[in-house]
Amino acid sequence: MVTLKELQPFYYTALDLGAILSSENLTVIEFSNILKQISENEKNLLALKYKNNRRKLFLTASYWSYYFFDKETIDAEFPSIKNLLTSRDIEISDGDFTADYSDLDLFFKSIRLRIRYLSERDYVIIKLRTLLKRYGLKRRSQKFIDNFLLCLWFYELQIFLPGNKPCDIRTADINSTIIFRVKP
Repeated sequence: MVTLKELQPFYYTALDLGAILSSENLTVIEFSNILKQISENEKNLLALKYKNNRRKLFLTASYWSYYFFDKETIDAEFPSIKNLLTSRDIEISDGDFTADYSDLDLFFKSIRLRIRYLSERDYVIIKLRTLLKRYGLKRRSQKFIDNFLLCLWFYELQIFLPGNKPCDIRTADINSTIIFRVKP
């Protein structure tokens, strides 16, 4: 049984939306319109602090979008920020600014948003081997499978093989092409 606390990272945050939307090269108006659609249509998937505060969602997602757009410049300042915070007895680790296996939920958030708002297509395609490689895996670990299945359930996604054949991530050939769709 999954607890509400364990599901917290799965809800869309402004950081997630900024990261996903920054890669889409949207105009300010497109960015705003998509955030409006997300805040109206995906309300049940928004982090609690954004559910009823579209302004806060827009401002914070805009900030993060800008950050990812100019990440190299801002990251160059990280040592200075770390020194400043350390001088004020605030600990921050380099790991706070790096992604790892835990961003699998961001991958699924991105898929759902791409299908619903950012693409003309109603599906996303990826090779299973490519997906595993993204997380430093050559084979499916049980932890990866468990997280993958939880994300499919939470984001209401289905996976298929070409030809619209049902796909089971546990048994699919590693060289398979996986097609993601939002459940009807």
